[in-house]
Amino acid sequence: MRVTFINQRRFFSCLMIFTGLLIFFLLAASLSSPVWAYELINPDVLDQLKPELPGHDQIKLVPIKAPTNLTAASKTQGVITLRWMDQSDNEHGFIVERRGKINDFSQVAVLSRNTLEYTDSEASTYPIFPGETYYYRVKAFNDEDQSAYSNIVEITALKTAPPVAPVILHAEIVTSYRYPVQLLWEDRSNDETRFEVQRRREGHGYFVVADLPPDTTTYQDSFDYEEGATYYYRIEAFNTYGSVYSNEIPVYYPTQNISGPPQVMGVSQNSTTILLQWSHVPEISIPNLVQGYNINVGQETPLPYDVVGPDVTSLLITGLEPETIYRIAVSAKVNVLPGLGTTIKVQTGPPAPIQVKAVKKGDTSVELTWQTTSKYHPQLDYEIQFRDEKSSFSTFTRINQPETLKYLVTGLDPDKNYAFRVICYHVVHASDPSEVVVPIEETSSGLASSPAQVEIVLNVGQYAYSVNGQQKQMDAQPVIFQGRTLLPIRYITEALGAAIAWNGEDQKVTITQDEQIIELWVNNSTAMINGQPVPIDVGNSQVTPLIIPPGRTMLPLRFITESLGCQLKWDADTQQITIIRQ
Repeated sequence: MRVTFINQRRFFSCLMIFTGLLIFFLLAASLSSPVWAYELINPDVLDQLKPELPGHDQIKLVPIKAPTNLTAASKTQGVITLRWMDQSDNEHGFIVERRGKINDFSQVAVLSRNTLEYTDSEASTYPIFPGETYYYRVKAFNDEDQSAYSNIVEITALKTAPPVAPVILHAEIVTSYRYPVQLLWEDRSNDETRFEVQRRREGHGYFVVADLPPDTTTYQDSFDYEEGATYYYRIEAFNTYGSVYSNEIPVYYPTQNISGPPQVMGVSQNSTTILLQWSHVPEISIPNLVQGYNINVGQETPLPYDVVGPDVTSLLITGLEPETIYRIAVSAKVNVLPGLGTTIKVQTGPPAPIQVKAVKKGDTSVELTWQTTSKYHPQLDYEIQFRDEKSSFSTFTRINQPETLKYLVTGLDPDKNYAFRVICYHVVHASDPSEVVVPIEETSSGLASSPAQVEIVLNVGQYAYSVNGQQKQMDAQPVIFQGRTLLPIRYITEALGAAIAWNGEDQKVTITQDEQIIELWVNNSTAMINGQPVPIDVGNSQVTPLIIPPGRTMLPLRFITESLGCQLKWDADTQQITIIRQ
């Protein structure tokens, strides 16, 4: 027993000495190297323990070393692979930034620690596009700091496919009978090296009549044609990787002059539609020569809109921009000739009133207020329309150029539920009706309460959309262009309470909400926000506002909604877009 006790005492003595030495070593290390002491601490509780450590306010963490040897390669079409060397052992992850030729760097990916590679592609959240040149840089980060940037690399995304085909090839007779044919088309590619114009006579093969430089969109063909013969045209676009054809069009050269309809009239129906009417082409010596009528519509140059039968004499043209002058050409379809016609100019009506509110003022009165984005304000008249639950809308009154945009509706039946809407007029041009509103109770402040949140749901390729669950209809479908959703943005801005104005002369859209002013131009990849230039899409300079036939301006949805402080959610499986403003 004595021996056992002595051994236990020696053991505990040794243990105490060892423990003391360990504590001394840790204290000495922490005092001489606070950074080393921090690195022993779990990063998740670092912020909680800092005040307990000596000299914490003077401690500087180990700096993060920047990644090095950044390289980029593109060996598959539309795919760029980045690789780098990780020089740090205390990063929490990496940030990848990218820019195009004319844009600033922006973040495209956040990666986990120890990552040494990143793949950017057409399927990325911010997609790249074959044939485009990009610049990349990478930096490391943790909760406390960020490293310097790596070297910058330049890379052009590989493209091994032919160019995008020219579209909407069509022909016009330049002046009148027995004159050349003017060919026009849209260039949808950004990497063609040349175009070929090809022609053939019916029953014969194609041959080249012109070799044109890239970016060309028109050609006038003059040759010794045969009267009564049909000729066909197509455009072939070339690049390094191949070629592709446009649509094929026929042109018929009649044996006598075929004029357009002698009388054509167009009347604007509202903000976005025009009713077109015309008379028949007079009888000519060739029976059944007139097969129908070609309708071309456009702001600058009329483009193909519709083809109708020989007995049709009217057409409702939809999908237009408010307060815009359109050129409309109606021509007789002579066998297969797209040619001669009568051209008129028609202006659409002003935009519909926005931000319409109806507030109860007692049992028998309702005060209506609204706003307008029309360039003709205050030279506008307004029509107040109302209905109850058992009737359709009818006119309550018309106000001529009011000084303030409000009206008190009186003499209502207290036992009926009413709904209201407002239409504005510029001379004879009417707007679309405003949204329908129902009266709400007046708050104690005297102001009407409005929803705190707006949720808009729409789908690519569908006219229907909803605002806070209420179903509505657009007159043009949202489309995907260059990987981005474009649509007539008026439906979104009006739901958000933003004002929108269109300047047809400058091809410019201005959106205003509170102190935010957004300006965009057709075919321009740079917008202005409060006077400062901002790229519409940092990853693709091809994303711009554009005009689609018959003249509808389509704007990039994400750029505008996020610039107005909204959150945008995209469901790739259903192609559904949800816009939320808190």
